[in-house]
Amino acid sequence: MYSAATVSEEFTCHYSRLFNTPVVGPIDELFELYAGLSSLFNKVDDTTLFKNVAAKYLLAACLIQKDKVSNWYLHRGGILGEYSSCCVPETLPYNGLPEMGNVFGLPYMYSNLDTMCGYFLYRTACLLIELLIHRVSSSTKALRHGRRQKNGAMRNIEYCLIAEQYADNIARSLLYCLQTGMNAWGAYVIIACMNHVYKPYALLRRDKKFQWCQKAF
Repeated sequence: MYSAATVSEEFTCHYSRLFNTPVVGPIDELFELYAGLSSLFNKVDDTTLFKNVAAKYLLAACLIQKDKVSNWYLHRGGILGEYSSCCVPETLPYNGLPEMGNVFGLPYMYSNLDTMCGYFLYRTACLLIELLIHRVSSSTKALRHGRRQKNGAMRNIEYCLIAEQYADNIARSLLYCLQTGMNAWGAYVIIACMNHVYKPYALLRRDKKFQWCQKAF
């Protein structure tokens, strides 16, 4: 499974090799936030998560990391460039992907590849942190009742709903990656992100979106 660290490390490797340029500037800063996400994911997998004190501290750390990602976008997101949600479907050939208009809406068109990369990484970071907060907060709520609830995950869906919005935006970006001349890059993006995009759909039982991800992958 692709962790936050895997997305960051492999993205850097593929980006540098495909475009013969190092990753620097705001994107490099975003990679540093991925390192923090990776550390939190490792702690979540620790069995001590379900001890009350540890879970509370971990939830606080997750919320702090979310603020860091939000602040990055607030101060640095403006230089990513513009994108449009109103592109004509025929502008971007589907290249084997299932039709998305009736599931997510029209695909996004970006001003350039660097812009798409920036938004892809930002949205994936947001998606990961919302799912992480969902998991930890569900555990802390169960602990308050003195036991782990079997359906605890579905009792705390607000973070999943936010994660779903980021997942939708990532899915709407995939066609841009699969234009002629971007085949190697597009294939990597699908492999890297689909391991995360489907998760809120599974938790929220969004059958159409989940099935779209299965077909795309």
